[in-house]
Amino acid sequence: MTKRSQIVKGNIDTISAKGKGILKTPNGPVYVPYAAPGDIISAQIIKTAPTYRIGKLKDLYYSSKGRRTPPCPSAGRCGGCQLQHISPEIQRTNKEHWVHEALNQQSLHPTIEAIRFAKELEYRNKIQLSVIHDGESVQLGMNRFHSAMLEPLSDCWVVQPAIRQIIPVIREWITHLGGTWSQVTIRATTDGHCIAIAESPSGEFEIWGDGTLTETMGGLRYRISPHSFFQGNTQLLPELVSTVIGLAGPSLDANGLDLFSGIGLFGLPLAQLSHSVIGVELNTSSAEDAEYNAKTNGIKNYSVQSTDIDSLWPLSNSPQFAVLDPPRTGLSAATIEGLRAARIPRLIYVSCNPQTFARDARLLSDTYTLQTVIPFDMFPNTIHTELVSLLTCKL
Repeated sequence: MTKRSQIVKGNIDTISAKGKGILKTPNGPVYVPYAAPGDIISAQIIKTAPTYRIGKLKDLYYSSKGRRTPPCPSAGRCGGCQLQHISPEIQRTNKEHWVHEALNQQSLHPTIEAIRFAKELEYRNKIQLSVIHDGESVQLGMNRFHSAMLEPLSDCWVVQPAIRQIIPVIREWITHLGGTWSQVTIRATTDGHCIAIAESPSGEFEIWGDGTLTETMGGLRYRISPHSFFQGNTQLLPELVSTVIGLAGPSLDANGLDLFSGIGLFGLPLAQLSHSVIGVELNTSSAEDAEYNAKTNGIKNYSVQSTDIDSLWPLSNSPQFAVLDPPRTGLSAATIEGLRAARIPRLIYVSCNPQTFARDARLLSDTYTLQTVIPFDMFPNTIHTELVSLLTCKL
């Protein structure tokens, strides 16, 4: 028997932060997709590396109490969801554990509150699908879990109903467009309005729909352009925004920074409670939306700088709080140093990657104390976890 065809058997004690069950063996761990904590399984080794192996689930001898039949028929083939075979309660337990683990690895021990959550299905307001050209026909699909292979899809159970209904329509639209489109993004608002953006490998794009969306939240109207960033789970957004505002502690004599501001999701309601807030956003589309949203909502004490965050330092003013919502890669070294020198009293860090967040919090720890971390299950049935945190400047 070759190493690649080797069969291993054992218990799945836990799942990794990448969504694979961990089967411990004398020769090191074997990571098995679609295994659940408490399962007893056999797995066929399909990849061998110096410190670990990847296995394919072969036999399920004992099914854990946390295992379930996935609600979506594409689960197990489509890589968009990695955890549909696990109950929502066990998913959240593991996500809380991953947050604890990421912080412990950086020797950080803040107060960690219970994870916030809402519906597990039909929550997502955006989906990005690959365009599969099969002769004269066109299919839409997603990569399989940890694979370059594409799985054709005609439905998706985690996106909002308006998107689910319109996927076949968008497939027909792309078919009639012709050309070599590589991906399509479909977005929706809570009132069911949709747009779609088809993109080519060279950067060309076509838009289906009105061109922009408008989402209403907390009494504010937000324009969302096709290439602007907006949080993917609208259901949990009111609680996410109110948590950020509560941690920032705005007051009418306080000035704030809204870094990686996007379309002004956090900055605009904070400006209503502050003396002034400055948003900083490199993405031109998002920055223009933020300016438009401030104007149309009559918020005159919110301004936007369309520039790289790294160019801000050193600051020319002394804000009392700053909200940071960086991409998954986290903060750059220049921004870490800029924040350390600025000594802003309160930092509210919103992150979609607990590992890079924990790294950044440790790098800031000589100047800021990590007080509180609040996880949000913004992406049920996937391995992703959002969090909101408060760091306070040391005296």
